[in-house]
Amino acid sequence: MTKLPIMLLAVLAINTCNKSEEKCPDKACTMMFASVPVTYNKPVKDFKAVNLRSGQNLTRKDQTTGTTFTVVDDGDLKKLTEGGDDIELTATDSATNVSRKDTVKVSGGKCACHVERVSGPTEISFN
Repeated sequence: MTKLPIMLLAVLAINTCNKSEEKCPDKACTMMFASVPVTYNKPVKDFKAVNLRSGQNLTRKDQTTGTTFTVVDDGDLKKLTEGGDDIELTATDSATNVSRKDTVKVSGGKCACHVERVSGPTEISFN
């Protein structure tokens, strides 16, 4: 009689360990490497991209000055949700030192093939 409770506990323990992660549906993905860029009309400095959901800084180390920047790319897929995350972009006009913030919504997720722009500007102007 004492073996029965022990066996039941063992079965329960094994079943809880067998819970697998969410499976992704089968889909055909291309081999291209996608990115979501943003372009400013003037050279900027101190560019920064932050995921507002997670607070994670997504800024590329080699991309803090210039006119065109990668907001996210396929290397960031798992840092994003399928429903889309708001990414706050901050940049400073190199000539006038005026800063501005903009938001781009991008989607990804562990089951997505590529990152995608959901909404937000592709080009940003300092007036």
